[in-house]
Amino acid sequence: LSGWAQTVGALFALLIALWVPWMQHTAQSRRTKLVELENNIYLSQATMLLLRDAQNLNERVRQLADLPRLEIYDPVLVTDLLERLRTLDAKDNSILRQASQYIARAAVLRVNYYLDSGQAQFRELRPPVLKLLEDDCLHMENEFRKLNFLLQDFLYQQTKQQVAIWKRPFVWYGFKTKAGRKWLEASSEQQLQRLKKQQGIQQPRD
Repeated sequence: LSGWAQTVGALFALLIALWVPWMQHTAQSRRTKLVELENNIYLSQATMLLLRDAQNLNERVRQLADLPRLEIYDPVLVTDLLERLRTLDAKDNSILRQASQYIARAAVLRVNYYLDSGQAQFRELRPPVLKLLEDDCLHMENEFRKLNFLLQDFLYQQTKQQVAIWKRPFVWYGFKTKAGRKWLEASSEQQLQRLKKQQGIQQPRD
């Protein structure tokens, strides 16, 4: 009996010696993964917010093109958008998000050139210019949808990492089912508004 007890004790000690480093490694990997996911979530939300702001600027110019230039041209807002784009570009290494940021930058620069170059002298949008601005708006809307899909996946991975294993089926249900996706899409705009308040982002003039 003493021999069996020693054998069982040795095996138990070996299991503990193997289990403790494995748990430490797993915990460290989990923390690293959560930090990476949090960074991706922030950058995705910030890029989506930029797309929305650039889209609003685009629509504002198209709707108010018949007003005097000073009524629709806000160089502070344009500068703010471009500065935010430069900041994101320096932080982000995701090709998908960089493509979205490039489309937003091109749209903002096109609007800025249109207003600043004197092409709006007669307060009318010529058909070629109008078509370009409308295409920019459509491209930004498509990029917003792509990033929203990517963001939901990041949020799903983050939530799954944060809960116990037995709760993960509920997380899957919330993110992957139609009802869960509907709730997430409804809260997406609220998340962007909170991010905008936290960053103190420049608002367009009325």
